[in-house]
Amino acid sequence: MKVKPGHAAEFDDLIARAAEVRVMYFDDAGRRACEAANEAVLGSIAELVAVWDGEAGRGGGTGSVVELARTRGVPVTIIWPTGATRE
Repeated sequence: MKVKPGHAAEFDDLIARAAEVRVMYFDDAGRRACEAANEAVLGSIAELVAVWDGEAGRGGGTGSVVELARTRGVPVTIIWPTGATRE
């Protein structure tokens, strides 16, 4: 996975602290990769906790995985603080 240079240190820190890291082999982080990652996540959880602004899914993003979880009967908890905005 390619990480923007300004985010490399933070990415490395998160990977080092992770209890488990699952590697998905795709050439890029496009729609197919996101959809495969969503499937992997939903296949291994009892509940989805999503930090999500409520915007409709756009092919593999948070909205898409929330919608998929709901259609499969996976309990979903949404976290989006009042007044929060996207950058």
